Amino acid sequence: MANNMFHLIHDDKSLRDLLETIISDAGYDVRCFDFAEHYLQFLKDPEFAQPIAVLSEVNLPGMSGYDLAIEIRRTYPLLKIAIITGKSDDEYHIFAASQLCYSLTEQFQPEKLISLLSSLAACENAHISEGRSKYFQRCDFGMDHDCPFYNAKRLNGKP
Repeated sequence: MANNMFHLIHDDKSLRDLLETIISDAGYDVRCFDFAEHYLQFLKDPEFAQPIAVLSEVNLPGMSGYDLAIEIRRTYPLLKIAIITGKSDDEYHIFAASQLCYSLTEQFQPEKLISLLSSLAACENAHISEGRSKYFQRCDFGMDHDCPFYNAKRLNGKP
């Protein structure tokens, strides 16, 4: 059975509920968390199953979405991570290019989120069908995103 799960971390309950509805209505399963620390605890749970991707707000109380991405990478270096942000500064873009599959600026249309979900799911399915050792320079799907499978290869000094 194909993976159909996304994990969402957002501290604003109304936005979290809205995003959960959009994701569910698009045909995906979603598990929601309100704080980065709660998600990190879940990563250690025996019931944890790797999702297609993690979608996280940047500005979380306590640990930021950036720090969460770094912590996730320590345990799951190939897990796809997309950040939801209201920022578009240079420091952010440098971080995004090094750690994330994609970033989504708040005030987006639901269609943009659905396109991102579809692209990430297609990327995941391609990697599963090709085997986890298969790397793609770029996943050739509806939305341009950095593939963590390719990034892992690049970071290990392989072309």
